[in-house]
Amino acid sequence: MRGKAGFLGGRLLVGGLRRGGGKPMFSTVASGLAVSAGVFAASNALGFGITATTRTHKVADLLSAGPFALSAVATYAVGPGTTAGLVATGLTGLYCIRLTSFLFKRVLKLGKDTRFDGFIPEKGEKMTAAKLMRLGGLWTIMASWGFVVTLPVTIINSTAAATASPLFWVCICGQA
Repeated sequence: MRGKAGFLGGRLLVGGLRRGGGKPMFSTVASGLAVSAGVFAASNALGFGITATTRTHKVADLLSAGPFALSAVATYAVGPGTTAGLVATGLTGLYCIRLTSFLFKRVLKLGKDTRFDGFIPEKGEKMTAAKLMRLGGLWTIMASWGFVVTLPVTIINSTAAATASPLFWVCICGQA
């Protein structure tokens, strides 16, 4: 059975399945949280794999800010699609473009991001199990940090009730 938040036919099925015609299996907020967690887990796993293989700092900067925008867009797509969600998603996207372009420009100029020294082995250094674990820990922390930081946008995008407060637009102005 198809619920209002779920859809079939090549698109995500989130929160729409019902047990015996009763309550949805997942609330829209839980669905948004699951989508956001999935975005951060997948993008950071990809980043870990690329970084462990190529030992480049460039992908770390690109994939550290990019998932914020991707999470905002994904949670907006599966949510109720409110104007407030669109504004929050747009502002998040603009900030991510600014941050990613700054970080990537800096790493191109310097050749590496010194914040990742000790985590990403230098060219010629042997990749040991300890270094691989340390690199995996870095990407896990980055994924967790991103998920927590995007919680406000995820909640705004996941429920129409989040925009009912008169203070909502004050919060949006603060984000800008």
